[in-house]
Amino acid sequence: MMSEQKWITQSVADCLDKVTAPTCKLQTKDYKQSGQFPIVDQGQELIAGWTDNADGVVQSPLPLVVFGDHTRALKYIDFPFVRGADGTQLLKPKNNIVPLFFYYACKAIDIPARGYNRHFTILKEKVVSFPKSKEEQSQIATALRKIELSISLQEEELSVAQELKRATMRELFTRGLRREKQKETEIGLVPESWPLTPIKSLGEIVTGTTPPTKDRTFYDDGEFFFVAPGDFDHGTHILKTEKKITHKGLSVSRALPKGTTCFVCIGSTIGKVGYVTP
Repeated sequence: MMSEQKWITQSVADCLDKVTAPTCKLQTKDYKQSGQFPIVDQGQELIAGWTDNADGVVQSPLPLVVFGDHTRALKYIDFPFVRGADGTQLLKPKNNIVPLFFYYACKAIDIPARGYNRHFTILKEKVVSFPKSKEEQSQIATALRKIELSISLQEEELSVAQELKRATMRELFTRGLRREKQKETEIGLVPESWPLTPIKSLGEIVTGTTPPTKDRTFYDDGEFFFVAPGDFDHGTHILKTEKKITHKGLSVSRALPKGTTCFVCIGSTIGKVGYVTP
């Protein structure tokens, strides 16, 4: 059981010790698919690539927290690695702070995006709080680590289930349920008895409308879902939306019934499909 200990509040800058590390940094063009040493950079992936170049290997002091100066990505690194590209900041907390606790404390900090500008100066000005007791820090960090690992396992299981769903859909939409002969069509193989039908003949097709975002009376304290491409993953039910609109917003929008199939027809996620749950 954690005892009540005094908590200390300091700026991130005051929590850090100086890190002495090799100056060698690998450019993206030098990353390999395999090698002796993992490359850690400011990207979102834990390991960005591999190299056999031992000149830049960071072996101590470990563990370290890696911060992406441009991307704001944070990583906890407890294995030897080579630093990749520009903007990969190495953070080592002082001896009175458990590194894993410091990592989670930094992850809890809200750092607004500034495009591809640098963010490390902003991070250093932020403040973190930590228990004076390193044992209590370790208990907190361990609990958070277990939760994070549990979420990761659930995400992996979900990914496998989604792939199984896609494979099943491919089988059903090319062979049907009776495993009858197939015919080649403009959309690929389908069961021989299946007719091709234009989507427009299956129901009404309409485009959405967006109330002017500068007029907050369309949005503030809204109660009606406003479906946008970011509100659903491909092939999933739409259960909630980031934005809601008011009665006034609804009056200048195109209301759609429950059970509507939504299809993204513009932007980077074109082709994504979602279903508004009845």
